[in-house]
Amino acid sequence: MLDAATLLRDARTRAGLSQRALALRAGTAASTVAKIETGRMSPTVALLDHLLRAAGFEAVTRLELPSPARRERATA
Repeated sequence: MLDAATLLRDARTRAGLSQRALALRAGTAASTVAKIETGRMSPTVALLDHLLRAAGFEAVTRLELPSPARRERATA
């Protein structure tokens, strides 16, 4: 599973945007983008979605039942 920092950085670099350019598109501060990408800030789902859309991507969430192995680790 990807964390918010990796997801945002990958989307931004794939879009060919600097942190500043993404921030301008999203209407937020470049420091916010930097803090998220370095893990110093955990964005809300809404903020992360907004930033990903500004980079030209859409977040898709899916719900799955855990595999038996993951279920066993979660209860251990």
